[in-house]
Amino acid sequence: MKVRFKNLIGGYTGTADDSVIYFNPGLNRYIVRRKPRHKNHSGNSKFSAVAQNLKQLCPSEGYINDFKAYLKLYNRLPAHREAPLPVWNNLWVKMMWSMQWICGIELAVITRQQISDNNLPCRSVKAAVEAGLLPKVAGWEGFDALM
Repeated sequence: MKVRFKNLIGGYTGTADDSVIYFNPGLNRYIVRRKPRHKNHSGNSKFSAVAQNLKQLCPSEGYINDFKAYLKLYNRLPAHREAPLPVWNNLWVKMMWSMQWICGIELAVITRQQISDNNLPCRSVKAAVEAGLLPKVAGWEGFDALM
């Protein structure tokens, strides 16, 4: 559900019934989401292992800045204009999962050393675009900072 106010309510965030409400200044809109309901199943442990391992990769500042700049251009694409991604790491995780499916890399055990030794496409935004993990945007050739 998308909520749009004619006159924005200043800074309301919180919960109401089964919803979580917050304002995202980057998107300049309020977001209303259903409260998450976690159910334990076999996929949780694998997803948790992947999330923990990706967090331990610790990308460099230049790489993060390239992703932030790329994200602004990515959200301007017609296909993503209605549902933009709010932060750079959402796009980074999406790219990493795509790399797992395309290249057959196991994300639960991947290391920075593997990425550099095998010259994987996630080593820079430019390499990811060239490999087809991310769509081409204007100026994508300049995003060449390494992880």
